[in-house]
Amino acid sequence: MEDLWSVAAKAYYPDGPEDKAIVAVRFSPRFAELWDGNSAPVALVHMAVALATGTSNADRGKNAVVDM
Repeated sequence: MEDLWSVAAKAYYPDGPEDKAIVAVRFSPRFAELWDGNSAPVALVHMAVALATGTSNADRGKNAVVDM
């Protein structure tokens, strides 16, 4: 944990990197899914318009799956 420790982590773990509540997890993803769309307020407006007019809110942005 010493190698991964940062000053910001002290706010959550005041006992430092020796804190028994800290666990490091390592994983190797096979793929990642990415979304690129409107900001939350814009998306909320689009959703409200779709609900009010009975139309579809199908344009939710772009999506891609990337192999790792």
